[in-house]
Amino acid sequence: MAVWDKVFGSTKKRPSGSRAQRKYAAATATPVASRGRQRRKVVQRQRILSAVAARWQRTRRAIHIPNPLANAPAWLVGSGWRVQKLVSLLLLLLSGAAIGWIHQDARFFVYPEDVHFVNLHYLTADELYPLTQVETWNSFWLRPDEVQQRLLANPFVGSVRVEVFFPATVRIWVEEKEPIALWMTNGATYWLLPDGTATDVRDPSRTDLFQLFDGAKEAQAVRYDHKLAVDPNILASAQKLLTQFPALNQMRYNKGVGLNFALPNGQTWIYWGDGNQMDKKLSKLAAALEITTRQGASAQLIDLRFPDQAYYR
Repeated sequence: MAVWDKVFGSTKKRPSGSRAQRKYAAATATPVASRGRQRRKVVQRQRILSAVAARWQRTRRAIHIPNPLANAPAWLVGSGWRVQKLVSLLLLLLSGAAIGWIHQDARFFVYPEDVHFVNLHYLTADELYPLTQVETWNSFWLRPDEVQQRLLANPFVGSVRVEVFFPATVRIWVEEKEPIALWMTNGATYWLLPDGTATDVRDPSRTDLFQLFDGAKEAQAVRYDHKLAVDPNILASAQKLLTQFPALNQMRYNKGVGLNFALPNGQTWIYWGDGNQMDKKLSKLAAALEITTRQGASAQLIDLRFPDQAYYR
């Protein structure tokens, strides 16, 4: 033993027992020792914090440092300034800063180059943009439904979908109303929309439209908004006739005889009147054509304005 101490300079006793026994003893003793060390650290930390708090209180009383929360209302102090409250206050301050930034940064304000119209054919962005009333608006405050309602004021606009993308992009999908006829008057030629509204011809190359000749505008409707239009009933009657005679592309209108037109054979003229009693008029027309064909001749005029008193000559 003395030799061991001389060589290694140690006064510890050599552990007794086998190596396996020593390992088992160390493994079983380690958790207990570790928990003891942790408890000692916690106690030591608490003592340090208590000492610092006591030193701060003595210092504050000595130099009379006021407590900023001494007179604060109870709802503000609550149960004390904990981490959760500080985080909430920080988030509130960040939110306020973000809102202020959005309302000051020019990138969040809408200008003409930020508005994009999609699916336009005969309408133009230049005539629709003033209706949007979005210029210099902050995109945060834009209401797509309000922009949509303003655009629907254009008679050519059938439906609209408006989407706002941040920071300041407005995309507008437009479905245009398709004209269904040309209204040929002595003064001018107009497009007729499905509800009978008359508008300027936007595309003169449209040769596929049915033509309604009405020199004196006798088919004009009386509307409360004072817009120029054709009586919807007259227009509906003409459309029904087109389904029966697809080759028919022209009609005339006069107050005395109503709708009147030449059959596709070009030899018989029809006084049709209004759109009432459509089925009876069609049966009378078929009967008259059958009789004239059987007689080996063609009628020059078939008057169907009053189906019960129809005649031909």
